[in-house]
Amino acid sequence: MIYDNKSYRQNNKRIGQGVKVVNVVLKIVKYTLVVITAMLLIAVFYATGIISTVDLTPFERIVKNSEIYSTKIKFEEGALVNREEFDLFLKFTRSESYPSDFLNKLVSTGVLRVRAKDYEILKDFETEGLYRNDCKELYCFQNYQLFQNIPSDMWKGLIGIEDFRFLSHSGVDFRSILRAIIIDIKEMRMVQGGSTLTQQLVKNLYLTNEKKLSRKLKELIISLYLESKYEKDKILELYFNEVFWGSINGVRVKGVYAASVLYFGKRPAELTPYESAILVSMLKGPNYFHPIKHMERLKKRANVVYEVLKEKSMTPITINYKWNDVTWSNWSKNLEKENNKILYRSLWWTTTEESRFDEYERYVLKIKALEKLSSANYENLAFKAMIKDLQTSNIYSFYSKYERDKEKAIKEEKHQIGSTIKPIVYGIYRKLGLDWNEEVSTAPITVKLKSGDWEPKDSEKINEEFVTASEALVRSINRPLIRLAVKYGFDEIEKELSPKLPDMKKPLAEYPAQLLGAYEISMGSYMDLYENFIIDNCKDFENDSVLLVLSDPTKTTVRKAVGKNLREMRFFGKTGTTNSGYDNWYVAFDGRYLSLFWFGYEGARDGQMLKLYGSTTSFKVFNDYSRDKGKRFNELSCEIINNQ
Repeated sequence: MIYDNKSYRQNNKRIGQGVKVVNVVLKIVKYTLVVITAMLLIAVFYATGIISTVDLTPFERIVKNSEIYSTKIKFEEGALVNREEFDLFLKFTRSESYPSDFLNKLVSTGVLRVRAKDYEILKDFETEGLYRNDCKELYCFQNYQLFQNIPSDMWKGLIGIEDFRFLSHSGVDFRSILRAIIIDIKEMRMVQGGSTLTQQLVKNLYLTNEKKLSRKLKELIISLYLESKYEKDKILELYFNEVFWGSINGVRVKGVYAASVLYFGKRPAELTPYESAILVSMLKGPNYFHPIKHMERLKKRANVVYEVLKEKSMTPITINYKWNDVTWSNWSKNLEKENNKILYRSLWWTTTEESRFDEYERYVLKIKALEKLSSANYENLAFKAMIKDLQTSNIYSFYSKYERDKEKAIKEEKHQIGSTIKPIVYGIYRKLGLDWNEEVSTAPITVKLKSGDWEPKDSEKINEEFVTASEALVRSINRPLIRLAVKYGFDEIEKELSPKLPDMKKPLAEYPAQLLGAYEISMGSYMDLYENFIIDNCKDFENDSVLLVLSDPTKTTVRKAVGKNLREMRFFGKTGTTNSGYDNWYVAFDGRYLSLFWFGYEGARDGQMLKLYGSTTSFKVFNDYSRDKGKRFNELSCEIINNQ
């Protein structure tokens, strides 16, 4: 056989080239697979890393917060509650009854009588306590709700207007993303985002608003993960609990419960389909569609959302819930009229506290304190309070500056005590033999000190030449107190007073102004001092004790400030005002509760005169709080103290 060597060589060459091509292709495939595998591994590790950082606590927290609390709040026959304060409080209680239904029942059954500005309590009754506030941010209200408590009109409307394939996609709607990209390219700007409700939830919970590809990639991964782990109703449940609905009355509105109550005065289940449509409309931009600032803008969007609900048979079409222009206008005006930041912030503050003290009383105390602070014409003012139940030893403290350390403000920071020291001083005089009917001169008196002569003065002109010792205490006159100190001897008084005031300057004879309150002490220490004083004086209660002498508010330094509800009451009380009005006190005891209130200036004390007094500040808070706290005012006695 004859071979064509040339053809043979050419065939071998082609085969060799083919083999090389195959080898190259195999290498390319091999390396491509390696690269793809590596990329997949990197993607898996990247996704796993992102997923590992996802905090699932919000999903579990909903279940925990659905538990029922047992605390009840008691309201007593013969007491009063402010209508506006009580109505708002009811909306945030844990009662299963709707607030409006519960209130109507109280009125119709003769438990409450409606008056101009308050409710008169005709029979004892109870309410549930407040829901806990789940929002950890400052001035923010949120209460987690189970999916079953969210109106179907609301979540259906949200799906219909924002993510109509929500029930079928797996957390990411790639069709919507592609459509959004095409539209954005055509418009040459960001017109649509294509985000699903799950993606929006992920962004709110875990990410920022920065427009980066890495952020978007994280959003996609977490969305797919959450959808694989939780049912759709759980996703919606968390969405409606975590979304912000803007702010009103100085409080940020987070979640469907807060939005329903703060915007409509209703719980979610009470909302009409159109009201649900309004709230859904606001989610597009809570500030952009704010009902007070942009009512017309919100109205147009709400009408669109409501029509979508009707067109898709997501809400009853036989009843027209749509608002007319008058209803819209009235709603917006009412929101603006009720823009009472103090009321809502007091409620918010109370829901963030952990205390055994009655929730309604704590809520009312904050309102009265913040109202007084807001009406004063000075900056850097603050209010502190301590109330102790001497029967149970429960104690509640409050400091009006939330951003500061309350513990330090109450237990460490010191203030001059002013005339609140006088009952303690007169208690010592009684031990040294003072007769309340003893007449004492009100004339000027000069005390010789090593530092020079000292002449105590009184804040107002005293017309009488002599007053009884009891009258000197009741009217808080300074000169008779010092004259009695000279009579009984500063050394004897120092022996009694020194254990009570450990930081007292000595000898007392050289620093007699301390007897008029020129002494600084923390509120916590002063509460302890006064508790011991009350216990000590209760032993001699029936024998004209200091407590009885200061028990008639129509005769003491608050006689011009006491309200008609307290005028007939008998309770121990004493004001205190230091020089320049920087420290203003009121201490009171009603037979069970010992109250210590301070209202003062925390700025630089450079000699500026403040027209502030204990009777018009701290006592004013005490008076209004006692009137509206929903409890009868206790008559002064020492039965609880002496029976312990």
